[in-house]
Amino acid sequence: MGDPLRRPRVVPGSWLELLLLLLQLLSAPAPRRAYLRLLDYPVPICWQQGLNCRVKNSTCLDDSWIHPQNLTPNYPKHVQIQLRLARTQQGDLVPVVHIEWTLQTDAGLFSPKGAKLSVLQLNTNEHLCVEFEFLSKLKRYKQWRFAFSHFVVEPGQEYEVTVHHLPKPIPDGDPNHLSKKLLVPDCEDFRMKITTPCVSSGSLWDPNITVETLEAHQLRVSFTLWNESSHYQILLNSFPHMEDHSCFEHIQQIPAPKQEEFHQRANLTLPLHSSNWCCRHRVQVQPFFNSCLNDCLRHTMTIPCPDVPETSVTIADYKSLWVFGCISVVLVGFVFFLKTKCTTWRQHDVAADELTLPIPDPWESLAHLRSSPSTLRDRAPKGHRFY
Repeated sequence: MGDPLRRPRVVPGSWLELLLLLLQLLSAPAPRRAYLRLLDYPVPICWQQGLNCRVKNSTCLDDSWIHPQNLTPNYPKHVQIQLRLARTQQGDLVPVVHIEWTLQTDAGLFSPKGAKLSVLQLNTNEHLCVEFEFLSKLKRYKQWRFAFSHFVVEPGQEYEVTVHHLPKPIPDGDPNHLSKKLLVPDCEDFRMKITTPCVSSGSLWDPNITVETLEAHQLRVSFTLWNESSHYQILLNSFPHMEDHSCFEHIQQIPAPKQEEFHQRANLTLPLHSSNWCCRHRVQVQPFFNSCLNDCLRHTMTIPCPDVPETSVTIADYKSLWVFGCISVVLVGFVFFLKTKCTTWRQHDVAADELTLPIPDPWESLAHLRSSPSTLRDRAPKGHRFY
């Protein structure tokens, strides 16, 4: 007998070791991503009485684009789009798009060969289509109505739903499709919160975050742990008042709690910026549960800047200032009044003095001169002769 077969020894740095490492990386659980898919249960049915029909997957392309048809149906009417919840074959509760539409009862009723339903996820441009293939001719004068509820959508995503009638028209022809947009609520919605995608991302966990500002430029954060041994991350972003540009950032890790610590409160202290103008804080608690890893829901709490205190002048001070101002106004007015009165009195006295001056009598002066000629002689200039 020959030597027994042995497995080749893995040499460090060999291509086989690199291949095994690559397989390990590929087998690791990837982060959960929102993607379009079809509901696996129940099987979609489109046949009706008088119509043989089947639903099949589509590549979102149609042969009529390459080979134009002479006869094309009109666009659909009464298109309705609703958001519903459905169960998968595994029992997961997922949101789905319910689509209903009606064929127009006109001359184009005999030309439809089917319908194509397409859903476009707007943020990723991901496209998913199904085709309704009509295997028999449609009967005339009947309201043909169809429905489909197997497009699985994701919470918080926006979609564009389009219903095409087949065959499609030529490029320059009138369109025979109708589109509508659908915005799926996020996991904070009461209906979405209980769906499997939201539960997997931690929608049922309520951390009940409380935040307290301490005096020494610190922030005390407290929240309730979930019933899973996963670590958490606390993200702090600070902003100036009425601005969105961050002035301070801090990240703190919390190790995975033990089983006896489940549903208990976790307390930690975060540092703050030393300046008072960096006063608005946003605290985020990010869990890393096994079901969602890096895509778990973050719970946020914002602390606004404290109110700017008014001036320290009390009501009594305001009263004192008001009384002082009134007294000052009265004093200034009184001084101005006195000054005006004094000026008026002074002018009145001067006018009175001018009016009471004695006016000499000319006859009395002449009689006085006649009674005393010596006076005139004495006052007369020398050499003057009197007659």
